[in-house]
Amino acid sequence: MSLSIKGVESADDETEVSKTRAQASRVVNYTPPDLLDIPAAVRERLASQGNITRWIRIATRNETDHRNINQRRSEGYEFLTLDQAPEFEGLVEVLDNPRWGKLITVGDLALAFIPKAKAEARQRYYEEMSSQAVKSAAREARKHSTREAPVFDDSTSEVTRGRDVDFG
Repeated sequence: MSLSIKGVESADDETEVSKTRAQASRVVNYTPPDLLDIPAAVRERLASQGNITRWIRIATRNETDHRNINQRRSEGYEFLTLDQAPEFEGLVEVLDNPRWGKLITVGDLALAFIPKAKAEARQRYYEEMSSQAVKSAAREARKHSTREAPVFDDSTSEVTRGRDVDFG
C-alpha cells in the first residue's frame, strides 16, 4: 500500500499516468466485418495459380438464377469448392450441389474464380464497348446541332466503385 499526500505525486502515480498516456496515444483502427472477405491464404494460392476470385449471384428470391450462372460459366468462371479451399470450413454456408460440389456461399452468392488473363481481357472488352457507346452518343448529338440550338459536349465522366480491383 502506498501513502499519498494530496498535491504530491508519487512514483507510482507517474507510472500510472505514463501507462494511461501510452494507451491513449495508441490508435486502434476498426474495420467492420465483411462477410465477403476471402482469406488471404486462399487469395494468394489462387493468385499464384494465375486466377482471381469473384462472388457470383446464384439465386434471386430463393430461386436458382440459372441465367446468371450459365452466363458466368460461359465467361470462364468456375465455382470454388470447399475441397479446394478448406480455410472456409465453418466460416460460410456450404451448398452441397450435385453438379458442382460443395459450393462456398454467402446468402445468394457463391465464390468463383477465373484465370487472370481472361478477366483482364473481359475488362478491356467492356471498357472499349463503353467508350464506343459514349463516342457514338456524342457523335449523334453533334449531328443534331444547329446554329439556333447548338449542342456542346463539355461532359466529363468518372467511374467509381467500391473497392479497387486487385488482380495481384
